[in-house]
Amino acid sequence: MPRWRGPLKTGTERHAGRDGARRGTERSRPCAEIDWRRSGQTCLSTTELLEAPHDEASAFRQWYLAGSWCYGWSMESVDKYRLLASRATRGDFIRHKEGLFLLKRPRKHPTIGPPAMEISYVTVHAKYNVDPFATEWLIAPVKKREGNPYPDRFSIGRAPNCDIVLRVHFISKVHAHILRESDGSFSLRDNQASNSTFHNGRSLESGSKCPLALGDEVSFGAMDFEFVDAGQLYGILRSIEGE
Repeated sequence: MPRWRGPLKTGTERHAGRDGARRGTERSRPCAEIDWRRSGQTCLSTTELLEAPHDEASAFRQWYLAGSWCYGWSMESVDKYRLLASRATRGDFIRHKEGLFLLKRPRKHPTIGPPAMEISYVTVHAKYNVDPFATEWLIAPVKKREGNPYPDRFSIGRAPNCDIVLRVHFISKVHAHILRESDGSFSLRDNQASNSTFHNGRSLESGSKCPLALGDEVSFGAMDFEFVDAGQLYGILRSIEGE
């Protein structure tokens, strides 16, 4: 099994425009042994993250979730939501955080993971039983990315132009959709994902959909979420105060 090699980062390239000027557009290159704290990009693997010294891994996760990652990762820490919930009434919280969310709770018995894998164009078709953030409380607002078409659906996947971006190697480029039906209800649809979409523990058939209600559990490969609104989120966050 690969050993922890220390902080990683990727290089950047600057590309010339038609007039020959250097535009400063950055693209990721393969990993190199350089400091991720000074870089906006990384391809740290699951195993490298799990084998990192505790302080190094914790610092990486904090940086990773702070919104600095070049691929537009949609997940964030629940800390600011917990802080607001601790100070606000339920009504005030709903007014400030109105909307829908995918909430990820920590797993009670996290699994230590597969061989190291870099995030790449190709979806990993096997060994998807490890959540690289198994010990984290994370949240992703369910909302349209600016400029994306189809207002009646929310795309979920590894591709950076999805509405909800999950840059994990076992997530397909467009893994699934949350659909807003004409009557205002919601559905979950698998997009022929390599590593399956699950609803309340049941694997959806490839390309199929099912009704999705508030409080339901949805999973994409090894990542499990709850589909909640602001009111439910407030109750959950108040219940974990002090953890």
